[in-house]
Amino acid sequence: GGETAKLVADLADATNWRAYDVSEKGFISFGWRPTERVLSGPGDFRPWDWHLASDEERLVYFLAAGSGQESFAGDPRDYYRLERHVKRSGDGPPYVVSWNGSMFTYFFSHCWIDYRSYGVDDPQAFDVEQTPVDWVENSRRATLTHRRQCQRAQGKFASFSTDRWGLAPCMGVNGEGRLGYLVQAVRPSVMDADQWDGGTIAPYAAGAALMFTPQESMAALHAFRALSTAEGLPLAFRDPAGGGYGMADSFNLDFGVACDDNVAIDVGPFLLGMENSRTGLVWKLFMRHPVAQRAVGRLRWRPWID
Repeated sequence: GGETAKLVADLADATNWRAYDVSEKGFISFGWRPTERVLSGPGDFRPWDWHLASDEERLVYFLAAGSGQESFAGDPRDYYRLERHVKRSGDGPPYVVSWNGSMFTYFFSHCWIDYRSYGVDDPQAFDVEQTPVDWVENSRRATLTHRRQCQRAQGKFASFSTDRWGLAPCMGVNGEGRLGYLVQAVRPSVMDADQWDGGTIAPYAAGAALMFTPQESMAALHAFRALSTAEGLPLAFRDPAGGGYGMADSFNLDFGVACDDNVAIDVGPFLLGMENSRTGLVWKLFMRHPVAQRAVGRLRWRPWID
């Protein structure tokens, strides 16, 4: 409420989503970049666009559909035009995969959008030939498949075990022990490649997935919390009582290290996913916002009836 609510409303009303609809296929550009690092100066739109039905994409098109300025709003049909690539791992269940199979790409939009309340969507209502999807079930399948893929790699990387799993963008060490920004990839995915980066685990991946796999995710968090250094100190946990932020951004048992960087876009989904799993608070607050209400109506979502 208060000033924060006003700032959010002003930002939402001022966002011209149609201005970013510049790609050849009619999708929204990744962004606009100023030529001389001056926001009010000249610049250009990035040549890439949001076109896959995963991570940020669905959230971006949901917000665009819900704009309060009709001349700025995105076409709700574009939400359903996002590409849905269905794959499976072995005899596992099929689901819509993301570009690289990272856990981040299956929980990010769920941090805000309460897909539980609407069930299977209906692209055909907009004359779009795409597979109807229950996005909660889709992310549950993706999470369990991701977990199995990590378990199968136990012999390659010491970090993995039955309860230790979860790859997502993070700061950490790669397979050569060098610290940097890691973006792993795990099949099945659109890019169809595995990129383990030394098996470095990002605890927030399993933590945010509490929304879909509470039992498996909680077991993972307990396993991360139990890790210790040779001196008997917690390896991957930083006690908030001492100024820590809980779980480390990542850890790698082959090198016996954890990364203490506290990255907002990592810690944030962890906290939001955890709270949604506990109380659904973030879903309740977000879904009652006028932007979300308009998006639900324009996308023709119908309440789930159990």
